[in-house]
Amino acid sequence: MDRQPGGQPTIAALAQPATDETGGVRRPMAGAASFATVGLFVIAVAAVLHFGRGVLAPTVAGLLVGLTLAPIVDWLGRRGLPAALSSALIVLGSVAVTASLVVAMAVPLETWSARIPEITSELEAKWQDIRGPLERLKQVEQQVQEATDGSEDAAMQVAVQSPGIVTAMVSSAPDVSAHVLIFLATLYFFLSGRSALRRQVLGSFVRFRRRRAAVRMLRDIERSLSHYVLTIAAINAAFGVVVGLAMWLLGLPSPHLWGALAAILNFALYIGPAAMAVILLGVAAITYDGMSAAILPPLVYVGLNLLEGQFVTPTILGRRFTMTPLVVFLALVLWLWIWGVLGAFLAIPILIVARIVLVHLAPRFRFA
Repeated sequence: MDRQPGGQPTIAALAQPATDETGGVRRPMAGAASFATVGLFVIAVAAVLHFGRGVLAPTVAGLLVGLTLAPIVDWLGRRGLPAALSSALIVLGSVAVTASLVVAMAVPLETWSARIPEITSELEAKWQDIRGPLERLKQVEQQVQEATDGSEDAAMQVAVQSPGIVTAMVSSAPDVSAHVLIFLATLYFFLSGRSALRRQVLGSFVRFRRRRAAVRMLRDIERSLSHYVLTIAAINAAFGVVVGLAMWLLGLPSPHLWGALAAILNFALYIGPAAMAVILLGVAAITYDGMSAAILPPLVYVGLNLLEGQFVTPTILGRRFTMTPLVVFLALVLWLWIWGVLGAFLAIPILIVARIVLVHLAPRFRFA
């Protein structure tokens, strides 16, 4: 740096940009600008996913289910069945199983969902019995206030029965039908054209090393996702049977309904079991007399769920699919906010795919 006779730097030296030891120009704001750019990109992607959930959610669901069922298509293909025909059979079979399940659950689900106001009032009544002196003091205060306002006409209380879940679904049939059609179309076209799509994707890689790495990544995604989802489906089906038998032994009405709901909601970790426990508490509240008896069905369910989640599932799946609970919970919250209930069911498959991709692209990086 040029300096004046007194040792002070010259004006020309001060005007030059500061350099580091290697001779490069220091840019203290470069890191902050890069971080801000990445942050804005993440926010923009989240906004697009959230506001485009009507199309993106069923599309991603179709792709994930297609990756899960891809080994079945390959197995049928090795036995001489064309991909288009095997894909059509899988889609039709899925529709038939889902329709049968919906029909079997529609009537009891509609009946119980229509009794939600009764369940709510019964829970409030039972809660009143155990709240203690503070609640009694509050009631006395309300009575005094009503006595002072006795000149006014008493307000008429009207109980309005809310429509059932099935009725609400029928009223929103156009939106539901559009989502189902997008899902089924995505699933069929992905399964039937998966081989051609894979060849096109792999053909975009010029170097053989990168092409081989892409093949391994796609193969690991299909195998891992298929193994996880199909294994969890079998575990949840058995769990639903056990829950149904337990509710039958406890004398809870419609035990087959609660078993089926327990199996379905168990796909959404943490959120699904919590919702199921609340449902059983409400049903038991209008079935049994006393709060102690009403607590028994949800307690039995929570115990069975803890047994399944802490011992059965880890033993069957092994360490390969063991993920950090905090990461799983944050993924559930994120996708529940972005795509609602469907996002809660897709959170774990998306997390598995993201984990495999990062393992192949950055082997040293582990986030779950």
